[in-house]
Amino acid sequence: MLIYLGTELFQSMLDHYLPRYQLAFERGYTEEGSQYYWLYIELKERILAIRQAQKFLNALPLFMQQGNEEVSLQY
Repeated sequence: MLIYLGTELFQSMLDHYLPRYQLAFERGYTEEGSQYYWLYIELKERILAIRQAQKFLNALPLFMQQGNEEVSLQY
């Protein structure tokens, strides 16, 4: 059973969408005239959003460990 806490949820979603994204790419849905171009764009946007969320969650502990707010907000 998968525990949906932290980045495990996002990783399982990414594992679900990546094969479908690759299949859409292989079938030529990347062309704007394609009937399923909208599907390719939707999968691409979902994958990008999941990856951004993963990066945020991975960086969050570093910000929370700082004792000073000024230091934690400096990149």
